[in-house]
Amino acid sequence: MTVVDGHKEARILETAVLMEIEKLRRKSLAAMRQQYREVFGEDTQCRNREHLFRRIAWRLQALAEGDLTERAREQAREIARYADLRIIASARLLHG
Repeated sequence: MTVVDGHKEARILETAVLMEIEKLRRKSLAAMRQQYREVFGEDTQCRNREHLFRRIAWRLQALAEGDLTERAREQAREIARYADLRIIASARLLHG
């Protein structure tokens, strides 16, 4: 029976993801758009390199480490709704 060191596997996975992200950093916009298509399964209209880099890097990490739990997603939605309400309220106060 072989015992696998979970921490070692996690470090190897983390290193592989970091290496992939570093390669991503050096890609052209066209190559980033292609990788976006590969990791998200859809095309993007975005031409902002930094935004694409962040989205793809996040997705690579999520695929490697696991995505957000449903509870975390719901909390994020609540925060976003609350932020939208604050923006609407501020706009109404400013513009009467």
